[in-house]
Amino acid sequence: MLGRFSDLSVYKGIFKSRDFVKIIIGGVPIPAAFYLVPLQFPTGVIFRHEFVLRMPDGETIFNILLLLSIAVNGVPIIVGALKGIAAGKVNVDELVGIAIVACLVNGNLLEAAVINLIMVFGAFIEEAVSDRARSAIANLVAVTPQTALVESGGRQKRRPIAEIKVGDIVVVKAGEIIPVDGRILVGGASVDESLLTEDPLPVYRSVGDEVCAGTLNFDGHIKLSVQKTGEDATIGRIVQLVQEAEKSKVGGARIVDRYRAGPSRVPLLPEA
Repeated sequence: MLGRFSDLSVYKGIFKSRDFVKIIIGGVPIPAAFYLVPLQFPTGVIFRHEFVLRMPDGETIFNILLLLSIAVNGVPIIVGALKGIAAGKVNVDELVGIAIVACLVNGNLLEAAVINLIMVFGAFIEEAVSDRARSAIANLVAVTPQTALVESGGRQKRRPIAEIKVGDIVVVKAGEIIPVDGRILVGGASVDESLLTEDPLPVYRSVGDEVCAGTLNFDGHIKLSVQKTGEDATIGRIVQLVQEAEKSKVGGARIVDRYRAGPSRVPLLPEA
């Protein structure tokens, strides 16, 4: 995900989130356990010649740290899996929960800790990217004008975007957001397209050039022949594509879904 966002504040928000801090707290005990195992600890400490405080050996500390990692990151997965089973819904949480419990039963604490760390960190990255996409959609929708200045018969009148048709003449003044996709008929202007392209430098557009809804008329007075509006405009298509991308599933997720729909439900039937 590094390098995905040009706005560094996005990373600050991710790293300061409670979920990220929780993942780190649950993940640190794993490398810490490997560091502490080779260390030699005294078997006991005499306190006032009366009480002997027994110190755990390296292996015990190793297991305690792994159990701590599982408690922080793994227990929520298991609890969510049990709730899903109780509700009659089986998904990947149940499969991961079974894997963690199986590792614990067999005494494979390291495997259980690594599985829950990988799963929660992957889910966190997915959610962070989805939140960024939803935020981008909200920003696009927020800046898009709901009305446009339409010229007809020598008169100009502001009308709702829903009433504007292909071929209408729209006037856009300096400092205004371009409300529709269109081709410039009169005038020229530097257009800020950073909201769509992330290019901070304005691009000069003149007669014959096409401009997109959601971009900013930086310094000119132009008249457009409307080509697309609403959901058909560039900004509308972007919103649709992002929404479809969020709903779509990658190949791996589809494989998991096919797997869980068959054999994975068999061992869960007695529990459901």
